[in-house]
Amino acid sequence: MKPKNAKKEFGNLIKQSGVPMGNLTPAQGVRLMLDFYRDVPVEGCDPEGGDMLLFQWGVFDFGDGEFFQIDITRQFTLEDAGGDEDMSQLSFTFYFDPTEELAKIEDGDRWCESPAELREQEAFISGFGALHSVFTAKPKRVTLEYDTV
Repeated sequence: MKPKNAKKEFGNLIKQSGVPMGNLTPAQGVRLMLDFYRDVPVEGCDPEGGDMLLFQWGVFDFGDGEFFQIDITRQFTLEDAGGDEDMSQLSFTFYFDPTEELAKIEDGDRWCESPAELREQEAFISGFGALHSVFTAKPKRVTLEYDTV
């Protein structure tokens, strides 16, 4: 797959899951992205640092109101990168109302810099106890975006 086709390819994977994107829980969506990272290699990116996975969470306001967000992003850097236009990312984000309980969770992130680190990333995500209650909840909104960095 070429990075520019990531949104379409991942969208097909979501459709194959049988659950409409807006009905996915973070647990289901994150699992799909982890599988996508493991099973769908990207063309033109060095597998060691050119195709990375970022898991992030926290309460944020990016101009459309404050939400607790769980996001998993696949970031691509082309091997012959000459600038930011050679970096792109596919972000899958789950939005929740920032309840008092969720607001207590300190925001953070964790990178997976290569497929060789995927098992560690999966273990971190599944063992992150603070997110367990929201991980199986239905989000208020879900977005899938592909952009250049």
